[in-house]
Amino acid sequence: MTSPPNHNTSNSWNGFSSLMLNYTTTTTTSNCSSSIKAKIMSHPYYPLLLSAYVNCQKIGAPPEVVAKLEEGYASSEEAMARNRRGCLGEDPALDQFMEAYCVMLTKYEQELTKPFKEAMMFGSRIECQFKSLTVSSSTDSGDDPFFVN
Repeated sequence: MTSPPNHNTSNSWNGFSSLMLNYTTTTTTSNCSSSIKAKIMSHPYYPLLLSAYVNCQKIGAPPEVVAKLEEGYASSEEAMARNRRGCLGEDPALDQFMEAYCVMLTKYEQELTKPFKEAMMFGSRIECQFKSLTVSSSTDSGDDPFFVN
């Protein structure tokens, strides 16, 4: 998959919310909800959007949930390939919305991942310290009162 163009968009949450509100307000007045969904799902960035969303959902999830998410994404990827009708430039507001949403979800995934990476590093350091303590105590033959022959 290709990633959306990297425009220098300062995507604060407030800016994103107003962008989303602007797009939905503009399109909702002229189209029905199902039409908006169809436009979003046929947009070229929809696979990126869905992938970013699924990646956010996988963070911290148990392995069986991750497997179901990946399975669901794989089956939806086939459907997306069949239904891809839209192209960039047809609806500039939708293009901007989809790009901003992809960027926002990617940043959100990175922020969600940070605590898990830190926890894994912490656990790894504790495990190494624990191993070094048990190795050093097992090499002491009789000096350790807790060591049993």
